[in-house]
Formats: sequence, structure tokens, C-alpha cells
Amino acid sequence: LGRLRIALGALDATVDALSAQPEIPLVRLGMIPVLAVGALPALAGLLDGSGRLPRLEIHEATVERLTASLREGQLDCVVSTLDSQLKGMADLHITPLWEAMLVIAAAPNHPLARKRKVPAELLTQFRWALPPEGASGRTHIERWFIEAGLNPPQPFVEAHSFHTRLALVSSTTMLSVAPRAAVRHYAGQGMVRELSLERPMPKGSIFFVTRKEGVQLPEIALIQEALQKIANADS
Repeated sequence: LGRLRIALGALDATVDALSAQPEIPLVRLGMIPVLAVGALPALAGLLDGSGRLPRLEIHEATVERLTASLREGQLDCVVSTLDSQLKGMADLHITPLWEAMLVIAAAPNHPLARKRKVPAELLTQFRWALPPEGASGRTHIERWFIEAGLNPPQPFVEAHSFHTRLALVSSTTMLSVAPRAAVRHYAGQGMVRELSLERPMPKGSIFFVTRKEGVQLPEIALIQEALQKIANADS
């Protein structure tokens, strides 16, 4: 049944690819939302500049949903973090790309915004906008507080989108956690500021993932190669 799902997914993609501009390959690319503010524009710019940009069908979702869609044949490749249970799976081709880091954001005029080093204890005195329970960002921030010997903050606002959370942070005294790339994007617009912490949050890794047979397709290999160039340029 699993093989049939993959075959049907590939057939659907082929029909879509032939329905419009059949001379340009179509790639169904899954990614976690934060990559839309940095990695996706860099990827499109690199491939467009060389005249090799395929048609892209972008799917943004959670890590669990992305990898499930990849295995079911609904996606051709994924750029994401990985759940621990997915590592070493024989049906996937996994390429490490770069490290990613969660940070804590506040409004530029927040009382903690200009402190040189903010202790974790001070963070518990403010309201928080957090991802829903079970989301990877929520799990990471809760673990970070627990490892510091503190009870994790209870969310005053819950929102899955970091865009929503950072917009709320920009006009309130609430704090939130978001990927550093997203916080820097909004910090560049003067909306938020990354807090300097006494105890930094741990880094995670971003991977390019496709099925074993996927790397044989030139357009997927091209995207992998371009992402590796981006990763090497940032290292």
C-alpha cells in the first residue's frame, strides 16, 4: 500500500507537470515555514540566475507532516529539521545542510531588550506568545527552562505561525521564541529585537531529504546541489 501511494503521488505530479509548461520540470518542495524568509529566496535566486530554476510547488508544514507527505509520494523533497525517529531510515536520502538556532525575541523598547545578558529567571516574569503544545519550538523552549531549573512559562497567547507571534511581540511586552533567521528578518524592519541570553539556546540542524529514488531525478539533484552551495557560503 505504501508503494502504491508513492506511485500514485508520482503519477499525479506527472499529470500536473504535463498540464502546463511541460518543457520545465515541476518540483514539489516541502519546507518548514521559517525557510521562506531566507533559504527559499536564496535558492530561487541562485537557480534563476543560472537559468535552471524549475517550477516549484511549495508546501509549508510541520516536520511530521512534511516527512509523511514525502513518504506518501505527495512531495518530491523536503528541507527541514528531522524528528529523531526518522534518522537512519533506509528509504530516505538525507543530506545535512546547516545549523539553525532558536532565539527569544522582544519588542525593541522592551525592558530586557538592551540588557547585555538576560538570565532565564527574568524571562519568567513576562507573558509569552508560544507555539501550540507539541510543536518543536514549544518543546525546545520548555526543555531549555527545565534544564535551567525553572518551570516553563505558560503561554498567554498560542499561535503556530512565528509571523503572528513576532507581530504580537512587536507591540506588547510579551516574549516569544522563533528561529534566528525569522527574528533577524523582523529585526531588520525595526519590529523586534533578539535578547542576549546568559545561557544560549541549543542549535539544531536543517536537512535536505528525498526518497532514495528521488536523487536520480536531475531537477531534485539540482536543488540539493544549490542548497549545499548556500550552506557552504554561510559556513
